[in-house]
Amino acid sequence: MAPRQRAGWGARRDLATGHRCPPPTWRSATRWRSATRRRGSTNFTPCDYQLEFPLHHPYTGGPDSSQLSDAVAYLEAHPGSVTPITIDIGANDALGLIETTCKLEAACIAAGAPAVFAKIGANLGLILGKLRAAAPHAQIIVLGLYNPFGETITGANALTADLNEVEAKVAAGVGARFADPLPFFNPPGALEAPTICLLTNMCTPLVDIHPTTLGYKVLGGLVLAQHLRGVRPH
Repeated sequence: MAPRQRAGWGARRDLATGHRCPPPTWRSATRWRSATRRRGSTNFTPCDYQLEFPLHHPYTGGPDSSQLSDAVAYLEAHPGSVTPITIDIGANDALGLIETTCKLEAACIAAGAPAVFAKIGANLGLILGKLRAAAPHAQIIVLGLYNPFGETITGANALTADLNEVEAKVAAGVGARFADPLPFFNPPGALEAPTICLLTNMCTPLVDIHPTTLGYKVLGGLVLAQHLRGVRPH
């Protein structure tokens, strides 16, 4: 019997399920816009970043498509051959509350968090249910969230931990594993601020929540650790 293909399918859902192109967050598009302007480009479009950073799977998007529907179609077309499946979700939903609705105001964020967390949990449950139905024996790993703002927003670490707990419980409901980056990106006390600067771009002129190269390595290591823990010995 041929060995099982250990190809992974990574999915990310932000504010919408249907896109005209494989979506970055708006911060990624802003970062790419700044880079193209520094290179003298005057013809930026929101999807130019795709040409420079293509996805590993040619997802075309469009008004009648979504990353979820594309992932399910791929899994159904390749039964039993895709594992692990990784997903991270919720950061942009949270940012909508933190930055757009509440303008970084802690009391407002705390008041709005339960409804946003419930929405994220429901979305994650829907997505994981469809992925599990399409790949009943695949390993699924959910990557949780870190807090790029640290304690500059009072109580933000506790709220991030609450959201990760929501996601971990939903993941467990379909037999998925959960990788928690919060302790690594947000260690207690005086280590937190320099760690955020080291692992994210929050201390750069971009003021960007996305990880640095080292930060992505840390996230990758957390996912890999969960994968290895979930692999059954032969």
